[in-house]
Amino acid sequence: PRRVSKEVGSYCLTEPNSGSDAFAMKARAEDKGDHWLLNGKKIFMHSDGHILDIIPDLCELGLDALNSQIFCMGIENLEQFRGKICFWGEMDRQYMLTEASPDQVREAAGRIGRTLWKDGGCIAQCEFGPGAKPENVRAVFEGWEQFSRSL
Repeated sequence: PRRVSKEVGSYCLTEPNSGSDAFAMKARAEDKGDHWLLNGKKIFMHSDGHILDIIPDLCELGLDALNSQIFCMGIENLEQFRGKICFWGEMDRQYMLTEASPDQVREAAGRIGRTLWKDGGCIAQCEFGPGAKPENVRAVFEGWEQFSRSL
């Protein structure tokens, strides 16, 4: 975000087993000259609920990516689905961004990555609203950057 630091950009892959190789993804857009032909599918879902019990069903249905409240379900409880579904690495906005120290936020971002990342199965993300400390928003991206260097 500009108001916190320099501009931040990202490149995210959402398919399990593609890692950082965009050409390994199964979904394709093919230029046919006067139109594009899209092959494959991408299915994303968002939930603010405690949906731990239905994640196996979502994996079985072929859901590609899930944006959910990973902190309320317990990041460690989600590890069993690592590599089976792509997690949007949602940072806890109610506590981490408003109350925690920047060091705690960096550690939390790294813990998301270490626990949920496998072959492109986690998207680094940070949504924030009123009350979020700018230094904590910056710390989210610093934590993701530190984690990505360990890959």
